[in-house]
Amino acid sequence: MIVNFSRSRFAPPTNIRVIVDGQTVPALADESVAAILLRTCDGATGHDHAGRPRAPYCMMGICFECVAIIDGAASLRTCLIPARDGMSIQRQNGPCPLPDISCQGQAKNSG
Repeated sequence: MIVNFSRSRFAPPTNIRVIVDGQTVPALADESVAAILLRTCDGATGHDHAGRPRAPYCMMGICFECVAIIDGAASLRTCLIPARDGMSIQRQNGPCPLPDISCQGQAKNSG
């Protein structure tokens, strides 16, 4: 079965532009980033740590299958984030490194 996620001819006109993997894409203000990814990507909207394709599933923030990099911040649930003009979206492929917060805001102990 092939599912088409193109916009309906009855949908209101697009009024913002976002950047998905380096390509400028028209979108609606406050449309979920997951919906934009489903509409613009061929099938998978990213890949997990083992290289398996993944895409938004629950569309309500429970499953974490829709994570992407938005404006440089990794592992954000795209189904919960409304689009805004100029937003940079990158499909997340594999795990993203966690920030080193072990010494954040603390002086190193030299003892």
